[in-house]
Amino acid sequence: MENKRLIKALSEKMCLLCATQTEDKWVMKMRGSSNNVYVQTLTETSYVCSCPDQQGKNTFCKHLLFLVARVAKQYELGGELAQRPKTTWKKTAYDACSMSWRNCLSHLIKPKVEGEDTLKIVEGLCSICFEDLGSSELLECTTTCHQHFHKECMDRWLEHGDTCPNCRADWVKGDITSSNGGGAEGDPELISGSIMSTPIALDSSTASTVDCVKKTDIVISFDTTGSMYPCLAEVRRHTTAMTERLFREIPDLRVAIIAHGDYCDGPKVITQLDFTDSQEEIKNFIQNAPSTSGGDYPECYELVLRNIKSLSWRFDATMKSLILIGDAPPHEKNENPHKIDWREEAESLKNRNIQVFSVQCLNHGNSEAFNFYADVAEITNGYHVFLDQFSFIKDMIQAICFKQYNTDHLEKFEKEMQDGSGGMSNAMRLMFDTMLGKKTRKEVRDEMSPARFKERYRTGASSSSTTHSHAPTTTATPSLAHESELRPSPPSRFQVFAVDEDINVKDFCNKMGITFSVGRGFYEFTKPEIVQKKKEIVLMNKTTGELYEGTVARTIAGIGPNEDNARIKPGSLPKYRMFIQSTSVN
Repeated sequence: MENKRLIKALSEKMCLLCATQTEDKWVMKMRGSSNNVYVQTLTETSYVCSCPDQQGKNTFCKHLLFLVARVAKQYELGGELAQRPKTTWKKTAYDACSMSWRNCLSHLIKPKVEGEDTLKIVEGLCSICFEDLGSSELLECTTTCHQHFHKECMDRWLEHGDTCPNCRADWVKGDITSSNGGGAEGDPELISGSIMSTPIALDSSTASTVDCVKKTDIVISFDTTGSMYPCLAEVRRHTTAMTERLFREIPDLRVAIIAHGDYCDGPKVITQLDFTDSQEEIKNFIQNAPSTSGGDYPECYELVLRNIKSLSWRFDATMKSLILIGDAPPHEKNENPHKIDWREEAESLKNRNIQVFSVQCLNHGNSEAFNFYADVAEITNGYHVFLDQFSFIKDMIQAICFKQYNTDHLEKFEKEMQDGSGGMSNAMRLMFDTMLGKKTRKEVRDEMSPARFKERYRTGASSSSTTHSHAPTTTATPSLAHESELRPSPPSRFQVFAVDEDINVKDFCNKMGITFSVGRGFYEFTKPEIVQKKKEIVLMNKTTGELYEGTVARTIAGIGPNEDNARIKPGSLPKYRMFIQSTSVN
């Protein structure tokens, strides 16, 4: 496998865009053969590429081999590393390669020579038509990548945009020069003759300031049917803050929104907002998106996969993504009126370099739904992530957008969430591990499989099958003696929402699109209270976000199974948040 990757590294069209060096690591950005931009992070003890192939494995993907075998011209080193058995990586490869990497990468930085370009990449093919440059008239981008193009190709390209086809930097007429000089000042200059490939020369004094300007197009698709409508309602509460941050931190971002139900919803089956950079348009669309019924269990995700291709994607967008948020499977080809095959649509998106981030909500352990979200992400080189609590949807959308911008931004956001007062649920941790390459797709698929789901939640939604004899007491005394017997409730059973206004349970549920009935609501325990036997108790682990109920949860709270009118005080369970059942509309 590594030899095949090495062959690809030596034969496929790839290009290093920029490189930065700090005391402890190298960070490089390169354009792969599919025109996607990937980030490589190299230290003395690790090497990670953001491409789907590497995914945190202790091996080289073709992009890392490209840096070794073509950029740094270390053919022997590249071949040696590519042929090392995988089993040796964990024990010896890091130490063995430490100095080799330094020697290899030292070719990337050398003192600047008077009159020499700061960064120079010259390929033998035009990056637009991928034909030989030959003796045609050529243009060169001197702002960032120094790539060459046929003048005829570039003239056609500039009819539709004003950026470099290779690095996406702004194409400034006065900055275009030829490698052999000549031409009037400020005019595009031409190069004649064939071009030979040369190694990179990066000035270390300016390398840290080199960055790649990306154009990012992202579609966010919401399922607005019954069980999923509260997800959109939660986004509405944070739309302003979310959009302001995304457009502030991600340059040249455009967002499209889709809201859909199912075929039974008639004209409301799907509504959409085409790509825009207007925060006001996005906010208005989300605020006014209608709720839908959905009818049967499958929903029209296959229609979403087809419809997004008609949106006004930028042909020169560096990152193209769909965030597909739902909880059910799609209709199969023979079960929808348009005979849409979602697998064919996913392949079509892959061919258009559109990645799908499938956000599976309220995991029920249904294998049909699980396989759909896992497969559509895998087919498109995207990611399969899980959302148990709708209160994290804003953070999840932001994390995915930051992932598409750059890995460093995603890592900073992860730390921000770790340090924040709200903490992170297990599902959010898994999302970061997945997108940062700490876990492979296979590891995630195995860990979250329906079989594992049934094993984890084998006791069902309640832990009441375990009973304990406790003498009734007047004042409850918390006990963690039975903590190991806790079994988490399935992710679809409870939703925890922050209430930032004076509103009763019934009105809040109606506002969030949740069907209300007396006894279904719980409020957080914040002051001394007498808990009646008929009221249920739910504990929430502050670290993992898991929720527990039943007799064991009551016992840990210090309330015996037969105890009535137990007086409990807040702060007695530092590891948990406690919620008490409301038996009224308040």
